[in-house]
Amino acid sequence: MTSKAPGKPHWLREVLLAGALLVTILAVFIPLSPSMPKAGLDTSWAYATNEAVAHGIDFGKELIFTFGPYSSIYSRSYHPATDHLMIYGSLFLALGYALGLWVLTRNRPPHWKIAFCVILAATMVSWDPQLFFFRDSLLFSYPLILALIVYRYTLPDSSKEKISYSRWTPLFAAFLSAPLGLMPLIKGSTIMICAAVAGLCILMFLARKEWKLIAAAVLAPLVTIAAFWLWANQSLEALPYYFVNMAPIVSGYTEAMAKSGSHTEVFLYILVALGILYLVLTTDTSPYRSRIFCALAVSAFLFIAFKGGFVRHDTHAIIASTSALLAVALLAFVLQHRHLIVVFLLSVMLWGFIYKSHVEAPFSNVLKDVVRTYVYPYNGLKLRLSGGLLGQFENSLALLKAEGGIPPLEGTTDIYSYNQAYLLASGNKWSPRPILQSYSAYTQKLALENEAHLLSDSAPDNVIFRVEPPDRRLPSLEDGVSWPVLIKNYSLSRVANDFVYLRKKSGRNTRPALIELHEGEHRFGETILLPDAKGPIYAKLGIKLNLLGRLVSFLYKPNQLEINIELTDGSRKNFRIISSMTESGFVISPLVENSTEFALLYGERRYWDNKIVKSIQIGPRNGVSALWNSDFTLNLLKLNVEPDQ
Repeated sequence: MTSKAPGKPHWLREVLLAGALLVTILAVFIPLSPSMPKAGLDTSWAYATNEAVAHGIDFGKELIFTFGPYSSIYSRSYHPATDHLMIYGSLFLALGYALGLWVLTRNRPPHWKIAFCVILAATMVSWDPQLFFFRDSLLFSYPLILALIVYRYTLPDSSKEKISYSRWTPLFAAFLSAPLGLMPLIKGSTIMICAAVAGLCILMFLARKEWKLIAAAVLAPLVTIAAFWLWANQSLEALPYYFVNMAPIVSGYTEAMAKSGSHTEVFLYILVALGILYLVLTTDTSPYRSRIFCALAVSAFLFIAFKGGFVRHDTHAIIASTSALLAVALLAFVLQHRHLIVVFLLSVMLWGFIYKSHVEAPFSNVLKDVVRTYVYPYNGLKLRLSGGLLGQFENSLALLKAEGGIPPLEGTTDIYSYNQAYLLASGNKWSPRPILQSYSAYTQKLALENEAHLLSDSAPDNVIFRVEPPDRRLPSLEDGVSWPVLIKNYSLSRVANDFVYLRKKSGRNTRPALIELHEGEHRFGETILLPDAKGPIYAKLGIKLNLLGRLVSFLYKPNQLEINIELTDGSRKNFRIISSMTESGFVISPLVENSTEFALLYGERRYWDNKIVKSIQIGPRNGVSALWNSDFTLNLLKLNVEPDQ
């Protein structure tokens, strides 16, 4: 009797804690209360990728983007044709996450389990589906959980923390590894953390000659990728293209989407990250090889979070701080270190500092976030059971249709540079270019894919065009290589609501002639005079990072490039440029800054007189070129295009 009495409250406590973790994970992962289509950059791609899945558009071939056919798990965006993929895909991830935590947290102190529930509920902001990027940390943390389980498995038999092998271990390994196959189909860039952790785990199993576990770690994600890919109405033929064409999306992101932020935040994150690695490397309860494995896995996690948070250093910085907080909370389940609580408190302070800097809300909202994490799924479930989601979806489309004001158009239509939500809500037949939003066509390969679409038989009959560059970019860089093709093959129909409506000319599907005006090498800061071409001038630049710059770009981000433009009337303009976007070419003169000026490209030259570029200067934003080759090439060509009469 005396031996059973103490066990009852312990058993009940463990059940309650496991239930709390499961409920929290389900609430955070499964978008029972999803968002509806809205206007805007992010909400447009969220709606568009759902629409692409609904119409069987092949990701990787017909559509090349950061996100895959299961993007709705990340964006939490509702579409009646893809809702089942979002719900069941999220459930699959949630069950894997819950099983991983159950294995990881067995026989661990209850206060850390409670803390982890609170951290998930407070930091994921799952009640607000518009805040997409909060989910990066959640996705990144799954491979880390898997790595920590393997770490505990490789501990010596004498360790109390060791997870022992049983006949069920290969099955558990397969189920825990399987979500690594779904994650890249949600967001392609997660393949880096998935591949890094999977590779480290396989190496550990290989060193121990655990052949069944190696088979589980390799085969389970591959089966998951194929199964979920086919379930999303995608062809197996397109699957290799999805991963191959993800490479320029990932590699071009750092320079193209970089944004400056607080150096203090970066310093504090690095300080906390070093503290986390100190915990791993100085624990005296595990052998050297296990510590190195754990340190490498944690380093991969922290590095990916660092890039995700500080390359585009705005509200994205919360990705980094949340990831650091999750890392310490998860390590608390596997490490017994006297300095653990100190590093945990530092990670909490880091999260609070960055949260306060970027979220326009008081800290009292954090408690509300915790409550909303549980209340919103409950309300969403009631709405689903009553059939109300479809009505909300149709109401959202009606509002978008009225706001966008896009009339019925004959044939197929595409829209530049984003705002696919307006076009899709209008009911017109969508013919998307491969990189569906122009800001993402940030490498030469990606830009040429979009140009090839305009030159193909799949070219849209109508193009709705708006000049809307982000981050002070030179406007003509956005799908810049496509501008000459649009001018050549399309005629101006009308301008309305800041949209330029273009109609494809019959039988015209060619590039315009380019007449060379200048080819030569120049240096940063040099004033380059442009010739009077009596027409539009097209430019191609060859600007390269040096060896140090490539290293810094891999580890962090390079300093930004700028172009200073002097017009013939003496006025000056300054814009940001992206080296990889300038390679494929762009219209440099006349200077186009808005949609109305783009429409004037279809008119006579006299309309451009006050926008003709006299000279340009190119160089790093801060004037320091330590990361860039100071010499660059410049080609200037005249666009031989006759204006519409």
